[in-house]
Amino acid sequence: MSSQYITSYSKDDHDKLESEVAQLQTVRDRIDQEKSEVSGEFSVELTEEKKTESIRFHFEKGAEKEAERARLQAERDKLTQDQKNLKSDVDLFNSLLAKKALLSKMVSYKDVFVILTDRGVQTVKDLSVRMYRFSDQEFSAYESEMNETMKELTDIVISAKTYFGYLEGIMTDESDRSVIMSTAMGLAKLSGDMKSIASRFMTTYNEMGSFTRNLENRLMAAQIITGSGKDISGEMEQFKEVFHEVHHKIKIPKESAAGVASMIYLAKRYDGTYPYENLQTFTGVTPSYEAAAVMATMDRPVQATVEKFKGMRAIFTGWGYTTSEDVELSSAYIAISDFQPNEIKDKVSAIIDTMRNYLEYPLVASTVIATVPVMESNETLDLLRKAFNILQRNLSGFENSELMAIAVNLIHGIRNELIRKVSSQAPTPAVASTPYHFYYMPYPMLFPMFLPMMMIQGSYYSTFSGIGGVHPAHIHSVGGFSG
Repeated sequence: MSSQYITSYSKDDHDKLESEVAQLQTVRDRIDQEKSEVSGEFSVELTEEKKTESIRFHFEKGAEKEAERARLQAERDKLTQDQKNLKSDVDLFNSLLAKKALLSKMVSYKDVFVILTDRGVQTVKDLSVRMYRFSDQEFSAYESEMNETMKELTDIVISAKTYFGYLEGIMTDESDRSVIMSTAMGLAKLSGDMKSIASRFMTTYNEMGSFTRNLENRLMAAQIITGSGKDISGEMEQFKEVFHEVHHKIKIPKESAAGVASMIYLAKRYDGTYPYENLQTFTGVTPSYEAAAVMATMDRPVQATVEKFKGMRAIFTGWGYTTSEDVELSSAYIAISDFQPNEIKDKVSAIIDTMRNYLEYPLVASTVIATVPVMESNETLDLLRKAFNILQRNLSGFENSELMAIAVNLIHGIRNELIRKVSSQAPTPAVASTPYHFYYMPYPMLFPMFLPMMMIQGSYYSTFSGIGGVHPAHIHSVGGFSG
């Protein structure tokens, strides 16, 4: 008897398997003997075959030659049969090993023996990650919700592939495919007609060319403004004003100002003003213009944010990290999250340890996913593994490190429970109360987030940072997890 999750065997079936498995050693001994015989026969055949090629053989009488050939053919036939017998016994041995493995997994239950199916094994593995969330829910409800989540992620990846094909054909100034895919992933999370979104993105991308020659800045600004849902041609004067304020009054260098201005532009308040004073304050706290902009766009008490930022930066320093763009960004994401540094440091550390298997510089990626407030580190890594597997199945031509970075991009922004109905007992975070008017429309189900993120691979020289020099690969996740 079988179900989706469990297969049961009668006692007779179990006993029959035990009887068959008991033959393993006998078959193994027979294989060893047959291998020895086949090896010897093969060596003899080679020796005899060389005799028929010698000059002496050609001078022998016809009858003797025929007799020798017949004897050689008989030896070949025996060798062939022995090889077939050996293969048959090897196949039998492998079959018995599989049955032994099956037998070892069987568990006695009442008058039958039961074993998990492959689907059951995967489901139990997933359940083990989240078992503490469950009470009296139906077992099938979990899998239903997981399948829904996986379908959402897969749909986003498929849409991203379409955007990627479009962008790769026209962004001839960008040879890094992972950067293009990261941009495509951000666009795939937007609601609306894909052609319209792609067209709006390219219009914005071209417009941003007049503000910055820095590709990283240009892509970020284009993606953020595209996410606002507005036609840049009708908003260009307003954006120019924001850019002027950021560049000329707050003194953000021109090549960095476009990316910062796009974040501030998106953080327009209900009263029509922009958080310039916050940006001014945070540029005095961190040399990273991006980190300053990330903190400036969130409606959090400034002094409390500064204290959280410095506290997390001190923890990173204590872990041996030196001053870098990655440390500043990671500290900023913690500062705008729902966590205090001491509350999240263990979670960040656990995720960093795993991410080191994929990324040479895992700090920012680890911090991005660690700040999801409703998931423990094991749950977060489990979801990341699933996202990575989806990408492996659907994308080709990317290194594992690139796929993992893109996987972080894929799951970035999850604020609600991964399993919404089944995990109803889990704490639900309150949406941050903010006077800022965020225009970025989130993906309707999994991604109630306002701002996009960019993935940068390898090492690069970026004027986006006030730190300068060559920076390790990191992720630009704008907006954090403040809902």
